[in-house]
Amino acid sequence: MFPILFVYDDEAMGGVPPIFRTISHYFSDYFKFGLVDSKNVDDMRKQFTSYPKPKEAELPQAVTIIGTEPSDDDFDEVV
Repeated sequence: MFPILFVYDDEAMGGVPPIFRTISHYFSDYFKFGLVDSKNVDDMRKQFTSYPKPKEAELPQAVTIIGTEPSDDDFDEVV
């Protein structure tokens, strides 16, 4: 499962946007969802240095964390 982080401004939005709640409900079998308040973005950027600090106008946003690409052999494995 790919992790998806929802970055939002809790104060400005009054909580988690409903669209994020809906997406995480319907797609929880395929993705692992997490929340990051914009106040904690600097801490998140310490772990994910390629993530640029978002501007207020860019929030809320969904961020997918993707590692190395799987090889062709990985796709041939039976799960």
